[in-house]
Amino acid sequence: MHQVVLFLAETFFSLLLYVFLLRVVLQWARANFRNPISEAIVRLSNWLVIPLRRVLPPVWRIDTASLIAVYAVALVQTAALSVVLVGTLPDALPWLLAAATELLRSALWLSTPLPGCAHRCRTYSNRYANRCSSASAVLFLPLVDSIFHRCGPVSSFRCC
Repeated sequence: MHQVVLFLAETFFSLLLYVFLLRVVLQWARANFRNPISEAIVRLSNWLVIPLRRVLPPVWRIDTASLIAVYAVALVQTAALSVVLVGTLPDALPWLLAAATELLRSALWLSTPLPGCAHRCRTYSNRYANRCSSASAVLFLPLVDSIFHRCGPVSSFRCC
């Protein structure tokens, strides 16, 4: 029974964290928020971001409310998993560090391009350069291009 509760808590909070991370990435990529997927992400995360926006103004063009919301979800995830695993809340400093580590791990996992998708991202971003709504094409195409230029083609995949 303990494993089931742990699995459900970990899955729920991971999905919630990914929703908030996607919101931040879509805002930075200036994605089209009329896209149904973007609308769903905004609706799923508005319950926390909108109250924070009333208190936290944006700094330059950075939406501080969304950033604080992502970190708050990571803190709650870390605390909930600690309660399920150990039975108590963690101490303050390890809790903050564990939440930052989980946030970084999730962001890196979310940003990892799938093998073979770089060509599709490049074609997509070239074709729709002015209205590109693919966050991975906007954010990670320079990284993928540098890898392909250093390593060459991967298996049967050839870069143009």
